[in-house]
Amino acid sequence: MDVMINSRVNIQNFGVKNLLQILFFSSLSGFLTGLSFNSPNLSFLIWFSLIFLLRVLKNNSYPKSFFYSFIAGFIHFLTIVFWIGFVTRLGLFFLLLYLSLYWAIPSLGIKKLLEKNFNFLLVPLLWVVFEYLRAKWGGFGWALFGYSQFKNIALIQIVNLLGVWPVSFLIVLFNVVLFNFLEKRKLSQSLLSLLVFLFLLSSFFFYGYSSLKRPSFKDKSSLVSLVQPNIAQEKKWQTIYYQEIKDKLVFLLRQAPPGSLVIFPEASWPYSAGKDFAELKLLAKTFKRDILMGVVEKSEENYFNTAVLISKQGRFSKYRKLKLVPFGEYIPLRRFLSFISVVNSFGDISAGKEVVLLNYKNLRIATLICFEDLFPDLVRDFVRKGANVLVNITNDAWFKGYPQVIQHLQPAVFRAIEERRYLLRAANTGISCIISPQGEIEKILRVNNKKIFVEGLLNGKIFLSQDKTFYSQWPDIFIYIGGILGLVLLVFDKKIKF
Repeated sequence: MDVMINSRVNIQNFGVKNLLQILFFSSLSGFLTGLSFNSPNLSFLIWFSLIFLLRVLKNNSYPKSFFYSFIAGFIHFLTIVFWIGFVTRLGLFFLLLYLSLYWAIPSLGIKKLLEKNFNFLLVPLLWVVFEYLRAKWGGFGWALFGYSQFKNIALIQIVNLLGVWPVSFLIVLFNVVLFNFLEKRKLSQSLLSLLVFLFLLSSFFFYGYSSLKRPSFKDKSSLVSLVQPNIAQEKKWQTIYYQEIKDKLVFLLRQAPPGSLVIFPEASWPYSAGKDFAELKLLAKTFKRDILMGVVEKSEENYFNTAVLISKQGRFSKYRKLKLVPFGEYIPLRRFLSFISVVNSFGDISAGKEVVLLNYKNLRIATLICFEDLFPDLVRDFVRKGANVLVNITNDAWFKGYPQVIQHLQPAVFRAIEERRYLLRAANTGISCIISPQGEIEKILRVNNKKIFVEGLLNGKIFLSQDKTFYSQWPDIFIYIGGILGLVLLVFDKKIKF
């Protein structure tokens, strides 16, 4: 902290004099916040990364605050989702313009709220509301602040009560606490903000450790095998590699122990499957294995991203993906963006119409295809229909790197805790793992100590639960209560003196 205060750049006064300084500190906030999602070892950065932007907002006008926050948001999301540029640079650019607004727009309110006595509650509440809007209505709940703490298992147990939102709230709260001390606000206000933070932090940990000590539900169980075929994206849809891919899938299938459900990643089969899945039925019957596999399904003139469950007797059921990836499976606002094409080999993918459980023995499977694990509402719909296990099948081959893979793993941990269900993750190039209802990664596929870009089979045993969590029954209560609290604080802010 002394380094921050005594550095050659006096951040106490950098506000209005030097445009380059302001752009640097704004970008630094975005960059450090983005880095915190790229590795568990960097997750601590987010606990102070917003300080620089908060100082910028305090010392600049509303139009300038909007602009500098837009730059911070642009750098933040570029640090996180740069990998989209591997498949569509133009799509990445438009996505960054859109996502940056989720930093720029709330900055106008944050600038005003920083002046309030209860800024340490009001600023985090406003930030979380915009995270909520981005995730629920904006269609892109990637890298919510709380997700950065996915390895801090005790801290994040609170999400089975209130979701990810209180974790995001706590992170922004601590940034405002530091801001109050650096700005030399009234000592009483600074100390109160620190005490509130410490109280909430200790409460989260107390609940977390208490939850982890409770005995796990271990009645009904099931054996599973997760397949990680490691098929390069460049090979997936080229006809010359079809036989090579099929041979690899069959080889891994034969290694699965009898009696286990063998789970393959999203779009594993090397070409589109017809309505009756005849070839896959033959595969299951021939090798006497029960299979859950991601396929591209052709039905009349439409293509669907589908998960199909086929028993060794040849019976099948299927779930068609509901939440499609922008630019990867469809073009949003196609009327205005007709010059952009989707990046898969089939053209536009059609969305399914309903939540469908895939039933296998005592398993009632909620199948989340690709980034559907970003949508807690969808997971909750599955659970309300009776799902007792979550399965995430995903490709992820086009990520091409470790940070992106980690970012996609993060929300899966939160979905497991929110619903207190095991989550099985089968990823084409990794990370494939078994996540407990407490969010702990119980088993992970490693080959020569590598987790990505390796092929293999991960066998495990899971336990089932039909319990409903508080969050499952009251999913958005933190947002509603927080909104009411925010309005009350605004009304009484000037009447309460510190």
